[in-house]
Amino acid sequence: MSDTLEVSTIETLTPDYVFQRAGGVEDIVSKLEADVRAIPMDATTEKGRKHIKSVAHRVSRSKTLLDDMGKFVQADARKLVDSVNADRRLINARLDALRDEVRKPVDEYEAREEARVNAHKASIQEILVLAHFDVEPTEIQVGARLETLEKLQSRDFQEFSARAAQAANTVREMLNDYHQEATERRIAAEQEAIRVQQEAEAARVKAEEDRKAREAEIARQAAETARLKAEAEAEQKRLSAEAEAKRQKEAAAVEQRRVESERQAAIQRAEQAERDRIAAQEEAVRRERAAAEKAEQDKQAAIEAERRRVAQAEAAEREKQARREANKAHRAKINREILSALMGAINEDDAKAVITLVARGEVPHMVISY
Repeated sequence: MSDTLEVSTIETLTPDYVFQRAGGVEDIVSKLEADVRAIPMDATTEKGRKHIKSVAHRVSRSKTLLDDMGKFVQADARKLVDSVNADRRLINARLDALRDEVRKPVDEYEAREEARVNAHKASIQEILVLAHFDVEPTEIQVGARLETLEKLQSRDFQEFSARAAQAANTVREMLNDYHQEATERRIAAEQEAIRVQQEAEAARVKAEEDRKAREAEIARQAAETARLKAEAEAEQKRLSAEAEAKRQKEAAAVEQRRVESERQAAIQRAEQAERDRIAAQEEAVRRERAAAEKAEQDKQAAIEAERRRVAQAEAAEREKQARREANKAHRAKINREILSALMGAINEDDAKAVITLVARGEVPHMVISY
């Protein structure tokens, strides 16, 4: 660049020459720096300062021209990049679709094959699950599992047939064992129920016999007491009447010897005394009958009281039995919950053994809260 630093020199350059030539920008900027720094400048004079400002303005103008060329090149490059990106998107979309189209039969086959294999595995797992019970099963529950096993085994397991057959045989053996154990439990429970029923019936018969014996003894004692009391009262009245009659008769005899005129009166008094004696005997009989009736009433009251006592005792025993059965059911529920929790860490047999030891108090520092 000459001393005049003509901007027209920069304007003659093309964007390709500046930006697309190797080292183009460095060459131009370096030449500008060298030419500008080579220009004599004097800031001490008015002319020199104007000259310096003019040079600085032309440097700024050169920068603007070069930067505009760069923007032009950048715009063209951006268009090229946008075009290339669009082509890349077209390539990716079309060829991805073509790839998926080519792979689709394989993918569909592999999906069907995976679903088929998973279905076989799931059926085998269903077979294995049939051998697991949360609590001791009944014969009906085990029978239902065996029917389900036959339905599951009827499936065509293809290459998993041997594995499915082995699982089915294992589960069938376990279910047959469960069925045998359930049968034995049922028979034992039925025998125990019969034994308990027989014991209860024997106890009831004995209690009834004891009750009848007590009632008969109470009635006999009451009747005997009433009879003895009535006889004693009647005898006392008879003796009193006889003594009174004898006294009056003797008095009448004395009076008859003393005054004949009073004999008839004495006889009448004697006859009255006899009538009184007869009335006394009749009263004694009436009292004896009343005593007998009272004894019968006491007997019936004692029998009713005994019946109420027996009924209350039977009700109390039924209540105790209900509490025992409720407690047994509650303990069984707690044991099942503990068993379910333990089976997450250990197998069912070990879990049952642990519960049994703790329930018996054979594990130190551990108890089951029922």
